[in-house]
Amino acid sequence: PATKYSNTLFAKMEADKIEIDVDSLEKLFAKAEPVKKEVVEEKPKKDLAPTRVDPKTFQNTSIFLKTLKKATKEIRENILTLAPEVLTEEMTRKFLDNFCSDEEIAGIKSYLDEDPENTIEKMAEPDQYFWCL
Repeated sequence: PATKYSNTLFAKMEADKIEIDVDSLEKLFAKAEPVKKEVVEEKPKKDLAPTRVDPKTFQNTSIFLKTLKKATKEIRENILTLAPEVLTEEMTRKFLDNFCSDEEIAGIKSYLDEDPENTIEKMAEPDQYFWCL
């Protein structure tokens, strides 16, 4: 190590003659101060429409209704008139797969009977679909 040191640039330097710019070193290597983020106002949560349907049934029916791209009353009319463009074999199976139980229909009815202000229009789309059918 002493022999290796004598062959380097540091052996020829005199420590007391070296000037170090401390300010520039601090700017280059100092830990940056954390930037304070602006407080973002939280958006008010959406009032979710009330539902009386099982969560799994609710999710599956919501997806099914979005694929139909029709209003609930229009779907009902298509079923009542046996519209062949809507009631294909595949769609009939989907309609049967996406139906709720008697308890869920009773839950929707009890919600509507609780208060005169409770209307089917205020309920979630799957509830409206089940009630309409």
